[in-house]
Amino acid sequence: DVQFKMALVGAWRRTIPRELSKRVTVPRLSPTHTKVKIIRWLVPHGTSVVSYDPVLLVECSPDLVTEAFRDYKSQTLVMMVDTQDEGDLRIHHHSLGKNSNNEWLDVGTELGIIEDGEPIDGDWLWQAYKDEE
Repeated sequence: DVQFKMALVGAWRRTIPRELSKRVTVPRLSPTHTKVKIIRWLVPHGTSVVSYDPVLLVECSPDLVTEAFRDYKSQTLVMMVDTQDEGDLRIHHHSLGKNSNNEWLDVGTELGIIEDGEPIDGDWLWQAYKDEE
């Protein structure tokens, strides 16, 4: 009886999903979206983040939305990006602070890691909202 209970507990523990560290990348905010400029990080390097914490403010390339939905052809939108992962935000040195070079970064460019002590198993989950900066 005790061995049976221990077997059930052992099987249950193996099925509990473990949170793993995630790569923080430039998110693709629409099917046509290709680039962003980092305006600023909303939390500093090393900060512990949880789901729904705003972490990044970006300017999106005009291709975020089709031309029919823009006020003018070269219109860009500012978006605030929230994390859906938990851990310590480790920002790569090249993406810290304001983007002083005003450089466009490709979707998928790695910006950092949300570290929780486990191996990296993929890219972060995020949500984005239009910001009126």
